[in-house]
Amino acid sequence: MTIARVLAVVVSLMACVAGAAAQAPLTLGETFAVESKVMAEQRRVIVWTPAHYAEGTQAYPVLYVTDADRQFGHTVTTVEFLSRNGRMPPMIVVGIFNTDRTRDLTPYKDTDDDTQLPTAGGGDRFLRFMETELVPWVERQYRTQAFRAFAGHSFGGLFAMHALATRPNLFNAVVAVSPTLALKVGLDRLRTVLEQKAGKGLRWDLVEMLDEDHGSLVLRSHYNAFEKIFDGWRLPRTRNGTFKGGWNAVEAHYARLSDRLGWAITPPEATVNALGYAALAQREIDDALEYLQANVRNYPDSANAYDSLGEALEAAGRLDDALAKYEEAIKRAEAGKDPLLEAFIQHRDAVRRKLAQGR
Repeated sequence: MTIARVLAVVVSLMACVAGAAAQAPLTLGETFAVESKVMAEQRRVIVWTPAHYAEGTQAYPVLYVTDADRQFGHTVTTVEFLSRNGRMPPMIVVGIFNTDRTRDLTPYKDTDDDTQLPTAGGGDRFLRFMETELVPWVERQYRTQAFRAFAGHSFGGLFAMHALATRPNLFNAVVAVSPTLALKVGLDRLRTVLEQKAGKGLRWDLVEMLDEDHGSLVLRSHYNAFEKIFDGWRLPRTRNGTFKGGWNAVEAHYARLSDRLGWAITPPEATVNALGYAALAQREIDDALEYLQANVRNYPDSANAYDSLGEALEAAGRLDDALAKYEEAIKRAEAGKDPLLEAFIQHRDAVRRKLAQGR
């Protein structure tokens, strides 16, 4: 598979602010201390995993975020919201807390005047910490896919650009939000460089949000950037919710997306489940069975996948087969304490009554 690099740059033309006010402690995610030989210090990171991560075996792409005290919370909720609505994959999110923000996120010193930012210029060392210590630590501790994204704001956006330029294979996607450039002059120069120098392996977009300021544009930037990076994750559907071409077309769509993003993507369970129910609503029973049988093959631990297939089999008049799938759904739901267990039991009992009545 090819691996396409993605760069999303979002800027406002308001003045950039280097400092950051103290924030209340975060409670979202789990915080760890990572011993760093590269940085000669202990670094705190906070990690959020998608729902049901602990009970499953699925591997996930990873998003790394700087300025965890400010940016981690809304980034997690944006990822969760977009993935829940089928617009991007669920991701593990890793936020990095600061010790000396200016030191770590700036790639060089201002040789004309280094009195205002005397510790600047440690970006290369911080990038080496991420590449040789943090990323390997995350990939040892968690089930990860071969897709890494990075998002940074202000100095973090400048660091994101530096990471893309000097370690192009470290991240598959980079989001640079309001990077600390020379405002309009720096933005125009960046656009020119990208237009002239970016190769075919780099998909990029540069967006100006003139109605936002330097601090307020981050949430909108992440939302837009994630949709851009994962363009195609959401299937284009017809008005009645179906997809032209059936299951084979769905497989082909996600095969192309896998090739572009660089990891083998299984068609998302919720997406395929919705297609199955849309086909049922149109009385396209064979298509519905094909979708929902594929979900059971791809997600054999999912109670809901078995229950949905049971409904399609019931609609097809195959009551014995439907009963068997409902029983499978109940078994998995009981093991996983699934909140839908009662609904699965009701489906099973209804089929039992039909069988008892000889229908």
